[in-house]
Amino acid sequence: MTRAVPAVVHLVARNLRSTSRTPLVIAVSLFQPLVWLALFSQSLRRMVDYPDFARLGYESYMAYFVPGIVALTVLSTSVRSGVAMVTDINTGMLDKFLISPINRSSILLGRVFADAITMAVQCVTVLLIAVAFGLRSRTGLGGLLLVLALGLWLGLCAAAFSNFVALRTRNPQLTMMVGVNSTLPLMFLSPAFFPTALQPGWLQAAAKVNPVAYAVTAGQDALNTGIDGGHLLAAAGVLALTLALCLTGATRAFQRVTSGALGRDPRRRPAAPESSKAPKPPAMTR
Repeated sequence: MTRAVPAVVHLVARNLRSTSRTPLVIAVSLFQPLVWLALFSQSLRRMVDYPDFARLGYESYMAYFVPGIVALTVLSTSVRSGVAMVTDINTGMLDKFLISPINRSSILLGRVFADAITMAVQCVTVLLIAVAFGLRSRTGLGGLLLVLALGLWLGLCAAAFSNFVALRTRNPQLTMMVGVNSTLPLMFLSPAFFPTALQPGWLQAAAKVNPVAYAVTAGQDALNTGIDGGHLLAAAGVLALTLALCLTGATRAFQRVTSGALGRDPRRRPAAPESSKAPKPPAMTR
């Protein structure tokens, strides 16, 4: 385990350097969340005038909406994690990693942690822009940091799931489609846009099995009504379980991909066929 840490750090740095060579990709992935932040926070800002909405303790739609935007940011970015893994497989980079003296799990962890750092930068950017737009946290800086932590935790879950899909399909287009087509349903089946208590019964039932809903709810409490211990504990439990399941699935899929024709140890070369062996010289006789 101790020897695996330097390998993970090295791979995280390598993946971050690769990401930094295409900064436009990071900017484009931020475009949709920022557009939604600008549009919805202004078009729905009078939502606080409705008695049912105000009765729940929300005084600003901006403060209500920002945790959902943070969730949207990490979900959008997590798709790149699986696509990058497929790219490493198709370009042969993964084979080069496998013949190096590092633990195989370090390769997967290096990818997920590098994407988590990218998500952190993006989420901080979103929060700073939201503060410039007028966001005020009832719990101060602690509430903003809690929203950031919950967003990154959710992002790790989504990145692990993206790698699971990528390693099972080995298809970048399919990985992208699964990620993109699941983002909006997960968002709309959560209280990101409208409180769960005011939604139909079937949407409330769907929110109970949606990890995004737990992360968003705990973040909304932190910014609006104060940190709710019950909601925060529920969010931590659901996100921990989700991360464990997604990482386990991604790890097993990775092991299946890397156990190729060279056997369980990729550094071991296959034995030479009998026909290629040099013939033994005849025995010397007196």
